[in-house]
Amino acid sequence: MSQPRTYHLKALVVRTTKLAETDSIVTLVGEEGAQVRAVAKGARKPGSRFGSALQVGSSVRALLARGRSLDIVQEAKSDEDLSSAHADLEHASGLDVMCDLLSRVTVPGQQLSQVHPMTLAAIRALGAAPSAQVPLLTAAQVLKCVSLAGFRPSLWTCAVCGEALPAPVVGGPVLSLPFSYAEGGRLCADCAARVEGVRIAVSTLQGTDACIRSTFAQLMSAPPDPRTGLDLLRFCQTWLLAHLDLDMRSLSFMLTCGLYG
Repeated sequence: MSQPRTYHLKALVVRTTKLAETDSIVTLVGEEGAQVRAVAKGARKPGSRFGSALQVGSSVRALLARGRSLDIVQEAKSDEDLSSAHADLEHASGLDVMCDLLSRVTVPGQQLSQVHPMTLAAIRALGAAPSAQVPLLTAAQVLKCVSLAGFRPSLWTCAVCGEALPAPVVGGPVLSLPFSYAEGGRLCADCAARVEGVRIAVSTLQGTDACIRSTFAQLMSAPPDPRTGLDLLRFCQTWLLAHLDLDMRSLSFMLTCGLYG
C-alpha cells in the first residue's frame, strides 16, 4: 500500500539552509525523534505565509508533501510561542546549541525516543530563565540528549572494569576524581593507574549527574551560577568531541563570547 502524498508533522525546527534566491531547506525533528528535511519555497520572501514560523527553535505544525529527495513544506504554523528563548543574544546562543546538537544526533527515518519532548521542555525553560542560568540549562539539554542517543557518561561504575564507585561528595576531602573521556567515564583506582585519563572536579561530576537526572524545573530552582554552567559546557564540549566527533561552533561561541560573566 502506497504512502499518502501529504502528511502532517508536529516538529521542532533545528536548522535552516538557504536554497536558491528565496527558498530554504528546513531540518525538522518530529515528536517521535526522526529527522525530516524539506524545502520551504519562498520562505525568505518578505511576507511569506510561513517563513516566520520556520525559525530555528520554533515548534510548528506543518503539512508536507513527499518529494523524490526532499519533501516540500506546503503549510507551517507556529504551535507554541517560544519567542522568549530568542529574546537576547545570551538566550539565543543557548538555543542555537540545543538545536545544533539535535540536528546532529537525529537522522531521517530513525526514531530517537524522547529527544523532541525533552528539547521542547528545555526551550520552554530557557525562555523563562534569567541569562545567568542559560549555560546550566544548555548543558543539561546536551547531556540529556547524548544520554538518550546512547552516549551517557558512566559516573557510578568504573568505565573500564565495571566496579561500583562511591558517589562523589562536594566539599569533601577529595576535590577531583579520575576520569577517562576515551573509555566513557570515571575510573576506579586500579584502572586509573593503567588507563590514560584526567582528573575531573567533583563539582563537575555532580553537576553532570544532576543535569542528566533532574528536570529542567528542578535545575531552574537552583541559584543562578553561570561559572558552574560554563564548566559543565566545557565537559560537554570534550565529551562530544570524544564520542560523537562533534566540534560545534555554536558551543565554542558560548564558551568564548564572555556573555555570562
